[in-house]
Amino acid sequence: MLPEALKIGNYRIEEVSAPFGYVVNDKYVNISVDTDTAFETDGDTNDAIITVEYSDAPAVGELTVEKKGEVLDGFKGGLLASSYEKEFVYREGSLAGAKFKVYAAEDIYTADNQKDADGNRIKYYSEGDLVTTLTTGKDGKATAKNLPLGQYRVVEVEAPYGYVLNPNEQKVTFTYVDDKTPVIKESLTFSDDRQKLDMSVTKLDAEDNTPIAGAVFGLYADEDIKNVAGKVIIEKGTLLEKATSDENGKIAFVKDYPFAKYVARELVKPAGYVTNERQKVQITVTKTDSETKEALEGAVFGLFAKEDIVNKDGKVIVKADTQIERTVTGKDGKVLDTLTTDKNGHAESKELPICTYNEDGSFKEDIHYTVVETKAADGYILDETAHDVTLRYDDNAPDVVVTTLKLINVPTEPKLPQTGDNANPLLYLGIGALALITGVGVGLRGRKKKNKQ
Repeated sequence: MLPEALKIGNYRIEEVSAPFGYVVNDKYVNISVDTDTAFETDGDTNDAIITVEYSDAPAVGELTVEKKGEVLDGFKGGLLASSYEKEFVYREGSLAGAKFKVYAAEDIYTADNQKDADGNRIKYYSEGDLVTTLTTGKDGKATAKNLPLGQYRVVEVEAPYGYVLNPNEQKVTFTYVDDKTPVIKESLTFSDDRQKLDMSVTKLDAEDNTPIAGAVFGLYADEDIKNVAGKVIIEKGTLLEKATSDENGKIAFVKDYPFAKYVARELVKPAGYVTNERQKVQITVTKTDSETKEALEGAVFGLFAKEDIVNKDGKVIVKADTQIERTVTGKDGKVLDTLTTDKNGHAESKELPICTYNEDGSFKEDIHYTVVETKAADGYILDETAHDVTLRYDDNAPDVVVTTLKLINVPTEPKLPQTGDNANPLLYLGIGALALITGVGVGLRGRKKKNKQ
């Protein structure tokens, strides 16, 4: 039986307000009241009750975190400025790749005030809980949606490449507005300092590691450098800056450089020094049979200094007539090498000092060496001839320049001429210790000084 107050007909039910913390449901419900409509009867009033289910959603928060910092915009100078006179130009821009963690800054409860079985309010998060992790995209932004209303704290945990982590956390609170506002939006902006580069070169003497003033170095781009838009603004190999070493040997490049690959090259040598392109000194010996021209294995040569070898400080590092066994490196006073021919009749020395120095460290004179055979190959006469070798510095020489001695040994039992051979046998006995010296070149490893002009 239908209540008298409710007429038969069609009705539409709409929500006009929602409970605190919830949003009005803008959908409506259509019902028909007729003899077929199901209803319940109130036992006290005998009224008919028609039940309609309606649900509301809680209001939520939406957090946007934005990352800002200086980005490379260009490389600019005056109209006629050379590349090494120009400066890098930066502007504020959005940074991708920054990572943030969002924590609950308080206990955050459900909006319906419901309680659990123990009588405690039901919580979404307890204070200190990690809620979400965000990473900024190309636009420098990252967004967390559907956050329950409450207070949160945001911490940067990873800075973008080339930037300094911002240690300052920020808090944000999502507060209920009204039942017509489903999403409360808040935003936070973090700024990171760009990491600066401190680039310098120290110029030292190769022998005693003392600082050298007056060397001019250039700093070059070792790769294409692009601005924030991806445009190449500096090509690989471009000279970016020139700097001169001070009394401490330091060469400082002071421009505000972005992260990239760079290479420093010496442009002007300091007074009294040769360029930093290092040469190498090496003596080679080849040994052959005087008759067959075949290579001789096992011949041993001593390498001797003809005069004292003095470093730039005036200290004798190799005495005259000293057999050279090991590489001279400076002040250690060690000698250089003993040479023994291999199966190809070939022997090579170690690297050798190239010159002597005056008291002020400038070039004094070339070094003269002597190569003497100390043990002949089996079946051959020892050649006791002293072969003089002079190593001369060459400013235009390649990295490795070699002084070559081609020496010939006479066998102990010379082959006699065959019948019909008009050669005089005594000629073979008169050959003696025949030596042929050809091919001269020099080189040097390490920075060497030459005479000041």
